[in-house]
Amino acid sequence: MEALIPWVTGVLIILGIIAAAWYTSSAIYKRVKKIEPQPKPVPAAAKKNSPEAEFAEEITPFPVWEKPADFPDPELPSLYNKDCLMLMVRDPYWLYAYWEISAAKHEELKNKYGDKFWKGQPVIRLYDITGVHSFDGTNANSYTDIYINGICNDWYIEIASPDRKYCIDLGRILPGGQFVTMLRSNIVKTPRAALSDRFDEDWMWIDGIYQSMGRVQYGISTALIYEEIPSSPEFNKPMVVNRNKTKGVI
Repeated sequence: MEALIPWVTGVLIILGIIAAAWYTSSAIYKRVKKIEPQPKPVPAAAKKNSPEAEFAEEITPFPVWEKPADFPDPELPSLYNKDCLMLMVRDPYWLYAYWEISAAKHEELKNKYGDKFWKGQPVIRLYDITGVHSFDGTNANSYTDIYINGICNDWYIEIASPDRKYCIDLGRILPGGQFVTMLRSNIVKTPRAALSDRFDEDWMWIDGIYQSMGRVQYGISTALIYEEIPSSPEFNKPMVVNRNKTKGVI
């Protein structure tokens, strides 16, 4: 029994130390928590100028721009309601023409010729006016009628002779055989289909230069210099070849 007294005493002492330590820690924590100062509210202006706010602004991602809505491209009008007949050259044997007849022109022709005008055959009249200085529709060298349909507004025209001047009339042949001109085009000239027979008369061959070019020595920049000093004995020394090296004979 006496042997248990020291052991019981030691256990009680250990329990007392543990209880005291727990109590002390709890009281200190509560006391510290009660006296801890609360942060003061920071004004909005101070927050904006603070380093943290500046840093936040720097790392703000770049704004994504919204793509504007796609608008359809404006379409060119098919007609402009203007009288137009244009003639262009494609190559020595082909022409191209396009046209437009305004509503006012239609009304004018209808009032002048009546309904029979629109019953006539649409025609492109091709005039060869090579050498004609002032074309008036009656003084062409020759003309050819090309029958077309009444709904087209352009046409490719094949010609027989290149290197000539042409003009066209757009019109109709009435039932009685009369040709009525609606529009007249500009005048064009087709290119030749062969090499030019003209020569440059200002160009000339200087035979003396080319005959003597083999004797030009090193140091002479052009054959013209050689022509300028043909009597120089130093310049006119013969040339010899020795072991693939060219030099003047001394």
